[in-house]
Amino acid sequence: MATDILDEFKPDGLIVDTRISALPKEIKIQKGQGLLLRGTVLGKIKENNLCVILDSTKTDGSQEPYCVLADDVETEVKDVVSTGYFTGIFDKSSLIFGGSDTVDIHEDKLRKLNIHVK
Repeated sequence: MATDILDEFKPDGLIVDTRISALPKEIKIQKGQGLLLRGTVLGKIKENNLCVILDSTKTDGSQEPYCVLADDVETEVKDVVSTGYFTGIFDKSSLIFGGSDTVDIHEDKLRKLNIHVK
């Protein structure tokens, strides 16, 4: 009897500890950002509630951390529904930020959201 594997978990090092569970929730990502990779830290635009790459130079709400993108997603053509992690312990070198931002700039704010880095 053959068994099909529909989806298989392959650790990539983004989640480094399970003492705080990575809590996934559905999010909507704004179009026009191209391919966003798993581990991208997202902010949320207050006016339209769409997620974009976190960038501290913005003033529309997306300068504040909101979640960590759980999967690669192509956003070039249309807004996309995907999944973000709202809690967890993540590898700091695996997180992706917009502009010239780094984990050091956002670590305190991420911690307040129960998103921790190692």
